[in-house]
Amino acid sequence: MKRFEKRGFGAEIGVRAGAIALAMAISVAAPGEIALAGAPDAAAPVAGPRIAGAPVIPVAAGPSIAPALDDAQIAELLRRQSIPFDYLDWLMPEVGPAAGGFQYGAASQSPSVRHDKPEAGVIWPNNYTELIGTKAAAELPGWGIRALIIYADARNASGNSAMDSAVNSAANSPAYYRIQDQAQGAACVDDTARMALYLADRFALTGERGAFERLRGTLAFVAYLTPLNGNSYNNVWLDSPRYFGPDEFQRQNRHYMTPFDYLARSAYPADMRALQSKRNADAASMVRDDRGQPAKAPPYVDHAPYSIVMNDLIGPNGADIAPQFRAPIYEWRDGRLNAVGESAPMRLGFSASQSRPGFSSTRALWAFAHARRVLAQGAGSGSGAGGAAKNAAPPADAAFADFLDGYARLLLAPQLARPAEAMAPKEAAALLIALADLVEGNRARPQAPVGDDAALRRQIGRLADALVAHQRRDAGPLQGLFASAVQTNAGQATAGQTATARDADWRAWGEAEIDALAQAWNLGPPRRPEWLAAARLAADGFYARAWDYFGAGRARITALDHGAPQRAYQIAYDQTPIALGLFELARAVEPDSPADAARYRAAGLRVAAWFVGNNEAGASLFDAAFPGRLRGGVERGRLLSSAGGESLAEGYRALVAAQQALTARTASQSGPMEAPAR
Repeated sequence: MKRFEKRGFGAEIGVRAGAIALAMAISVAAPGEIALAGAPDAAAPVAGPRIAGAPVIPVAAGPSIAPALDDAQIAELLRRQSIPFDYLDWLMPEVGPAAGGFQYGAASQSPSVRHDKPEAGVIWPNNYTELIGTKAAAELPGWGIRALIIYADARNASGNSAMDSAVNSAANSPAYYRIQDQAQGAACVDDTARMALYLADRFALTGERGAFERLRGTLAFVAYLTPLNGNSYNNVWLDSPRYFGPDEFQRQNRHYMTPFDYLARSAYPADMRALQSKRNADAASMVRDDRGQPAKAPPYVDHAPYSIVMNDLIGPNGADIAPQFRAPIYEWRDGRLNAVGESAPMRLGFSASQSRPGFSSTRALWAFAHARRVLAQGAGSGSGAGGAAKNAAPPADAAFADFLDGYARLLLAPQLARPAEAMAPKEAAALLIALADLVEGNRARPQAPVGDDAALRRQIGRLADALVAHQRRDAGPLQGLFASAVQTNAGQATAGQTATARDADWRAWGEAEIDALAQAWNLGPPRRPEWLAAARLAADGFYARAWDYFGAGRARITALDHGAPQRAYQIAYDQTPIALGLFELARAVEPDSPADAARYRAAGLRVAAWFVGNNEAGASLFDAAFPGRLRGGVERGRLLSSAGGESLAEGYRALVAAQQALTARTASQSGPMEAPAR
């Protein structure tokens, strides 16, 4: 989901409790013991596995960097970190028929879709049997539907009161609360599909029934939002009073029409479309309270609980169908907010939930392709530690395999038609990886191929060539960088710019290009040496400098603004694609250069260890007070209090990938996911 979470969405809407200021004491302890260390401000507990002989690492008061851990300490931290399901189940609840949420139609053969835009012109499956087969259609309603909520925060994150684990483990605890984006939705395909990647990888490593069952429910959500054109909608509304708080507006089944509507306004911009997604647009018109602070406006559009956000801007025939609305106009008088009128009719100029080719549809395909590959290759057979004992869900589940095949085919069709050269590098990389998963899945499941292998390989080749074309190859500090597209004043990515112009602004999130090119190479012939060369140039060039993974691995260049390096707050989505790319590159070079493979693998482990203490705060992002909770980032040596869906999915996947890398290196080592399976 797009980027409110970076600094905690609650900060933007006035409910964030404050940044966490925490420390992790790493000292001698028994194996597996979890330490609680005091925060600088008070007695707030902090989680961190204790590693024998490691130094005490305090939280820095500013941007200074804590002492580095060596590779042995990093490996030990990664091995010992467990991921219980507690927080995941709280943030990704069951929202299907059994919970009174999303429903299926008569005889469980179609989705009972409720949405905001019935005239959008899309066609939903009217018979799941035709799409996924009789057995899968009959079983699908019993798998449940799990939706990953976009944002969450901690009320007591300031450290002013202790977090009692008995209280915090309860749903809707006063210490922890979930947050919906009331301009776009409560949960989304973008993040839920990424959680599916993690659950598939976890099942591959451990064989846990709990991972398998959650994977089915997660993919059922992605499928529910996918009409027959193969382009998934991204967002849904849930039942606000049931899931959200403590803010009174968060508990309403109502929403805003634009991302900046939560601030009261005395006037609206004349040109909504030009403003696109700028949340604080037309700042001069904000209504301010007696303290001079922007007043928060109540949401003003009703929606049904458990409904799909269908804010299409363009219909299937190319017509303008953007939602039209009038927004309230306010004034502040006598110590209160007063509605005094409404705006002229406006058309929505931006939406994150449209049925069109885009990142949400790409991620949906990736989730199905990856799960299909993992299960077809025999996941859950006990290759990871503890797998044999926990493998109560056989990977040869015929109904689930048919479900994966059917939706992978549906989602693939529009992706093969996309022009690779017109795609931004980040999304091109994600699509390439999804297609590589399909190729590998077809090799393992030749009796039911998804897509023509030659067509898949052609699109992979075009995408890989496009990534190479985006790369800076000239000598200098940016050598190896995959150039981002220029951001115009309207907030839209502009294709076809020169490399120098595209490099002016870059962000560290989602940099999966190394992973994509290495995967294209690892598929085998036909392949081009330029793909592997570009991956290595990136890994040894700009990205090594930006992530410092051949050094201490803690400093980060998180952005380029007009070409100038920035070291802003660090987030989970900055780390995971790089860690996975280095692991995949190690696999690519292993046959010809084992020493380089070991170097890349060690670098990937340093990046993944950002989640367990190898960061500027010197603290694990895991919260012992709520098992499985993973904070959203680090800013100026302090942990952020937010812990939303994107961070959870990315962090979990980095941890399981690191565990897979360590297991491959030392097969006898214990696995990481040894919290009790449920």
